Amino acid sequence: MDIRTLRYFVEVVQLNGFSRAADALFITQPAISRSIKKLEDELGVTLLVREVDGVRLTDDGAILFEHAKQILAQFNNMNKALQDKSGPLTGILNVGLPPVIASTYFADIIMAFSSLHPQVELKIFELGTKQMADAMREGRVETAAVVLPFNEDTFELTPFSEESLMLLMSPSHPLAIKKEVHFNELINEHFIFFSEDFRINDLIYSACGIYNTT
Repeated sequence: MDIRTLRYFVEVVQLNGFSRAADALFITQPAISRSIKKLEDELGVTLLVREVDGVRLTDDGAILFEHAKQILAQFNNMNKALQDKSGPLTGILNVGLPPVIASTYFADIIMAFSSLHPQVELKIFELGTKQMADAMREGRVETAAVVLPFNEDTFELTPFSEESLMLLMSPSHPLAIKKEVHFNELINEHFIFFSEDFRINDLIYSACGIYNTT
């Protein structure tokens, strides 16, 4: 039994499937299946039962799952303690940020991180939300800021900000005199959208579809 196999096992359980775990861990599904089968053979028990909609823990699997989470947490804490003791953080951190607000909203955050960890090289990738998912799966970026909704089954999400959409129009437009505009007033208006890989486009399409009563 090793840490990597325990991590595979926990990921399969938490994501409720071998294929989803494989995507999250950037390895093949057969590799995960072989590792868990080897773990079952080593322990002499059945840990997981495959079902149509995912996987189900056996009684033995449930026991291992609880212990495995504790073991992984302790292992991560040990690594962090060793890194903290060994000196400042070093290396390269690849970060994905939305192009529209990358240089404004995150400028102070980037400066603060660089001041705190001067030996870490930050590489910023400006990507739309749809492209960000592929970049995360392929390991081209380690962390990213995205527009919700996002794939919660594959990635760990931590909401950090909530913003409102603002309508921008010419001062001569009939709606410009209003303090508040509803989506059903915009159904027949022409929009200037971002490029097709931006999630905000989908949100606008969806909102217009919900409020379109014609």
